[in-house]
Amino acid sequence: MELSESLMCPCNNHVYASRKSLATHRRTNAHQLWEMPNTIRDLNIRVNRLENENGQLKRDVERLEALNQLPKVRVRSKVILGEKIKSFVQFFDSNRVVTKEPLVA
Repeated sequence: MELSESLMCPCNNHVYASRKSLATHRRTNAHQLWEMPNTIRDLNIRVNRLENENGQLKRDVERLEALNQLPKVRVRSKVILGEKIKSFVQFFDSNRVVTKEPLVA
């Protein structure tokens, strides 16, 4: 049984004899016009994902700024979290945000 490499372009379903001829075909206007809608679609998907990630990061910054504004009470050199802060931390953790440092000093 013999294996052979098939070089076919999906834009015209033509089988090319060598990699060089396939590469030459890919530089033609016909192939680039066929490829353009896929490229635009992929870029639009990437833009939407980045916009969603940017929005999530902005919401995270707002939550962290709000958490930073809440008062802290010192008792025996440890920070005690009030009920309001505890509920905020629980809400923040439920939104899949993981903090690496503990909130108590």
